[in-house]
Order: sequence, then C-alpha cells, then structure tokens
Amino acid sequence: MALPALPAHLTPRFRLNYTGAGIPHSFVCHQALQTTAAQAVTNATALANLLKVLQANDTLYTSVDFAEAGSDVFNPAGTLSIAGTQPIASTPAARPLYYNFAGRGVSGRKTRLFVFGIPAGIENNWRYTTAEAASVNTVVNGLNAQTGSLALIDGSVGITWKPYANVGANDRYVKRIRRTG
Repeated sequence: MALPALPAHLTPRFRLNYTGAGIPHSFVCHQALQTTAAQAVTNATALANLLKVLQANDTLYTSVDFAEAGSDVFNPAGTLSIAGTQPIASTPAARPLYYNFAGRGVSGRKTRLFVFGIPAGIENNWRYTTAEAASVNTVVNGLNAQTGSLALIDGSVGITWKPYANVGANDRYVKRIRRTG
C-alpha cells in the first residue's frame, strides 16, 4: 500500500544553493523536527563538503536558506564558499547531467537526492555503483553515516541509501543547450 502524500512544510528544511557548470541550482533537504537555522547551516555545510567530491572544480556551493516547520518561506541562513574537487572544469555537455541517489527511511518512505552539473561520463547502464566509482562510494558512505542529518518528509531520520548513483540528463537543460549551442 502506498504511503499518503505529505506537505513539505511538516519539517524544517534547508535549501543548499550552488552553481554547477555555470547554472545556479539548489536542493531542499528535510531536517529533524527540532533543527534550528544554525544547525541547518552546519548540516548543509557538512553535506556540501561531502558532495564536492562529485563536482567539477568550477562548481561552488554558495549559500543556505532555511524554512522552519510549518512555513513555506525560506530565509537566508548562511553563506558558503565550498568548491568542487574534481580536477576538471565543467563543459556545456555536463550541464544537464546529474547523479540521483536513492534512499529509504525506517518509516518506509523513499527519498532522492539529485546533484546537477557533474563531470561524469555515462555508463552503459546509466548507473555508477559504489564499487565502480570512488566518489560515489564516498558520498553513499557519508549519506549512510547521516552526514547532513537528512530526514524524510515525515521528519523521521535514519535513511539507508542505495549503493549506487543513477546518472541522468535533465530535459530542460538539454533543450537549453540545443537552443543556444
């Protein structure tokens, strides 16, 4: 039986903002119910430091916004300056590429984390396992160790992440590249 949908504002959330391959991105991460803005900045910083192993050296994590439980309004909470550590710069072809990490919590709910602007090639099966890619292994191990203190939409903590990252290309960015060359 499918779990019922829940509104996003049930939990505190941080939005981690970054620029990857010259395009601004962000993703929202749910936090445990008692998380404060200061804790969220600390958690987002830890997550950015974990994810930088996936990113090209021209990727930059820039800021953190925070929304309290019950609110849909994100307010600036902190600034960051965390650069990607892959030894290459992004190319226009990398703009639509992303890693998609999948996890499931003890409550049975699923979650995903999409990281855009990655300088990865595409495997034949569009997936990198932890055995195939050291950077994916580092991130999965960090996520399973609760780096960033991520929670599910219902506020439960303790997400178990799958031992792989799917690679994909976002259609919006592919179309944008086709238009601009």
